[in-house]
Amino acid sequence: MMSDMGYDLTRLEGLNYGRGRKTVIKPAYVPKGKPSNYFNRTRRGLGYSSSSSDLCFYVNEDSDYACSGDQSSTTSAWDSDVSVRDLFDGLTVNMATVDPAEMAEDEQLPLYDETWDRHVNAQWNSRFEQREPPIEDEVLQVNMGIEANPKPIFISGSLPPQEKEDLIALIREYIDVFAWNYEDMPGLDPRVATHRLNISPDAKSIKQQQRRFRPQIMEVIGTEVKKLIESGFIREEQHPNWVANIVPVLKKNGKIRICIDFRNLNAACPKDEFPLPITDVIIDNTCRFKRMSFMDGFSGYNQIKMHPEDKKHTAFRTPMGVYCYTVMPFGLKNAGATYQRAMSMIFRDHLRKMVECYVDDLVVKSRRKEDHLQDLKTMFELMRTHQLKMNPTKSFLGMSSGKFLGFVVTTKGIRIDPDKVRAIQEL
Repeated sequence: MMSDMGYDLTRLEGLNYGRGRKTVIKPAYVPKGKPSNYFNRTRRGLGYSSSSSDLCFYVNEDSDYACSGDQSSTTSAWDSDVSVRDLFDGLTVNMATVDPAEMAEDEQLPLYDETWDRHVNAQWNSRFEQREPPIEDEVLQVNMGIEANPKPIFISGSLPPQEKEDLIALIREYIDVFAWNYEDMPGLDPRVATHRLNISPDAKSIKQQQRRFRPQIMEVIGTEVKKLIESGFIREEQHPNWVANIVPVLKKNGKIRICIDFRNLNAACPKDEFPLPITDVIIDNTCRFKRMSFMDGFSGYNQIKMHPEDKKHTAFRTPMGVYCYTVMPFGLKNAGATYQRAMSMIFRDHLRKMVECYVDDLVVKSRRKEDHLQDLKTMFELMRTHQLKMNPTKSFLGMSSGKFLGFVVTTKGIRIDPDKVRAIQEL
């Protein structure tokens, strides 16, 4: 039979040698301290078990970064049977990160410089990282709690004394619309929005093959899973139809970001065509207002609950068992549309008049300075009614300028963000 297929067993070559799955892929990397023929001898590792040269990991010897694939030239930490190249085409990202000091300088941790990694980090940063303060207004931090339990919030330090006192009093009156921790966030009223997957009835459920991780990474994953359990974001699921895997991603600052590979699940869900606002229009509608308050939703998409029938479909495998989300995770297909629909429903009577919303970015605006406190109170009342929580560490109230959707909006017009200009100049 082998002869019929073109193999000459005495020469170890034949007509089909070098084609398809019969090819033994020579890995372009070896773990640190291992001989160059390590994988040929041990028959293990990602580089060896890949069934196509497209899945083989290559390293540019002139660079510290991998030019394709998912491992560095000094690691075998991601000992899995599948490549994670292009894994995040439809990925969801968890809401937690950690900073394990003992892992920050670990030479065996994979180092990424892939398009998908930059895309995920950009999406995450635009949604959840610390918002930059206004570039013109003086920012004043006010503690709305006590010394033992501080609750900082930021307001304009340029406000007149009386207006400043009135703004602080208003914040104290509506202190419950801000959340400093997960215990302060009960979740958005389900009557406003829940996230439905609407999985195609013809779609075949997929349970991804279990991945393997080093003990250090498993410890990090376990820490994050415990945080999610304590916050009520996930629960155990014993009989899931869909099962995804965790994908840890190393950030440039040394932190580990926990991602979930919902690629298969996303492919089975139809696209929600609810339109996101046009950025140019929102920016034009925000500038030239005398008072503006910039706010971000607390914990991003996690304020919206998953529909009860769809919770089990978000199941993912962890070292502690299989869990599923009870809230909408970041990056799940149509999550942005669901959040935007919820914001449009909550503020529908005031959109484009005194408030602008782009997903979880929100700005309350007033033509006259003396009207701003009343406008804020109206928005706070709506947030309280629907249990929508804002992040006080990413909110700046009572400003005359601020950064919004990548631009600087002021009472005089629109300017380009100087930080973006500086980044281009330094290329």
